[in-house]
Amino acid sequence: MKKSTSVHELYWNYQKETFILAGRFYLVASPNLSHRLGTPPRRLTNDPNPEEYWEKEREKHWKSLSREYRASFSWPVSGELLKPSETATWSAYKGINTVKQSYGLDVGYKYTTLDAMPIKQLTLAELKIRENNPQAELENVHQMAFDNFCLLVFKPTKVDHTVIPRSGIPQRFIYSTDKDNWVVEEVNP
Repeated sequence: MKKSTSVHELYWNYQKETFILAGRFYLVASPNLSHRLGTPPRRLTNDPNPEEYWEKEREKHWKSLSREYRASFSWPVSGELLKPSETATWSAYKGINTVKQSYGLDVGYKYTTLDAMPIKQLTLAELKIRENNPQAELENVHQMAFDNFCLLVFKPTKVDHTVIPRSGIPQRFIYSTDKDNWVVEEVNP
């Protein structure tokens, strides 16, 4: 597999300062999806299992989300056109907009809050046994929402920082790294 050499940039402009950060973005997805979305970055230490480390980080950030925001990861795909259902019951919309998992879970907008729960990886057979059980459905929805949640990790390699004083000459600094150390150089603005 060919390694990507693409560089991504983030730009922040404050009142008297500008930051341009260059580096790489990494997507830390559920292990169920990571084969489709690439691998997470390596750790800064020599930890032999970066996937385990990043999965723990993903879970930690998941648990820090609000109950309302966590529930939104069980909703239909954002930005798609709404298609009102003629036979809707608890879900306002059905059809192509309703989230469906391989085990037949169809929740639409049923959940507007979702408490953090222990993460359980269940087989399809275990999921089938749990049908028609409200607590099991809640656990399944939680797992589905967690599977939909990804971390976006940015690893900067260069920072361009410009400071614009009220009077006088602006200052500009370029920070760059060679993997282990950061170097700063003052350059012309």
